[in-house]
Amino acid sequence: VAEVAKELETEGIPKDRATLAAALSGGVIGPARDYATEEYRTFRARALEGIETLLFAAPPYQGLAALLSAQAEGKKKAAVQAEPLRRFLTIFASLLRDALAEGDRINIDCAILHGKITARFTNAQIQRMIKRTLEAERHLYFNANPGFVLDWLITNVQTTMYKLQ
Repeated sequence: VAEVAKELETEGIPKDRATLAAALSGGVIGPARDYATEEYRTFRARALEGIETLLFAAPPYQGLAALLSAQAEGKKKAAVQAEPLRRFLTIFASLLRDALAEGDRINIDCAILHGKITARFTNAQIQRMIKRTLEAERHLYFNANPGFVLDWLITNVQTTMYKLQ
């Protein structure tokens, strides 16, 4: 990871952005370059706000749908898109994994959100949310409607949030 961060720095990427991108990529230079782009950083910031909304505000659907939607030409209503939803699920799953990790966190830019997650949810609840997130990714893989997958995820995560142990 450190070598990839150094490589990104030599390519002109600021140190903090290079360090985060290298950590998120698991030390693989190709994905690290993608994670270091301004487009990804902008999406990630909005996704983190969406995750916070999902976990700590009600109702979360409108904010998440707006983040993950694009309006098709000639259609009045925007539809949730598969690719932004996949990216969102990847970020959400990595945040939840960090909440269970005792060592180094991957999401070094999310200390406050990480603290809120670990303070509010038990390990069992976090594990169930991870399972639901991975199931949502699987549904997308099998070409389920992204809007239905988002509905399913919100319902299941919120149900998990209120289950005891």
